[in-house]
Amino acid sequence: MLFVAPLVVLSQSVFHQ
Repeated sequence: MLFVAPLVVLSQSVFHQ
């Protein structure tokens, strides 16, 4: 699923904050 690829990156970015 390519629609989840950007979602995972965004999730990691928020988790790092």
